[in-house]
Amino acid sequence: MTDPMQSILDTPVIEFCELTSFLHFWLTLKPIKPPLDNALDFSGSLSGLVLYRSGQYQVQLFLLHENCEIKTHCHPNCDSYELAVSGKVAFEVNGHRHEDRALWDAIRVFPHDDHTAYVGAGGGAFISVQHWLNDVKPSSVGWDWHDDDGRAKGSADPVDPNVFYQDTGAVKVPSDYYLPQGMVQGF
Repeated sequence: MTDPMQSILDTPVIEFCELTSFLHFWLTLKPIKPPLDNALDFSGSLSGLVLYRSGQYQVQLFLLHENCEIKTHCHPNCDSYELAVSGKVAFEVNGHRHEDRALWDAIRVFPHDDHTAYVGAGGGAFISVQHWLNDVKPSSVGWDWHDDDGRAKGSADPVDPNVFYQDTGAVKVPSDYYLPQGMVQGF
């Protein structure tokens, strides 16, 4: 006779993730509730708008000029998913390049992950779904970051359009950078 408790103990545990739960909430209801303060970010070739903020959770829409690059950096006070919206935006996270993503494809960017973005002709847009950490009040990820050069704030800088965006082919990346297929749905 098998022990009924053993089957329960052998069942894989799905780890709860606050950020993933917030992502599902926001994508299901798509509330738009910009705050009156700290909602806009204009830095060089990048413009950001907070679409939603509640407590330590926030959603930002970023628009980028064509042929620009966001320099490599990390956000130690923010855990996020970056969702493809429009244009040619290639993300690179910890050296793994993600190109030609479909609408609403999500890439996980953990607080200490080095990441960058490259934007092609015509510009691009992405949504950042965020959980702010370490008791830091949400503002803009464009105002709370650092890089290896010791800078604590920066902007998207123009780059040579003939050099920066190259189709390098698919790169196999760890599964924790992507939500399982079909988990994120569009409007």
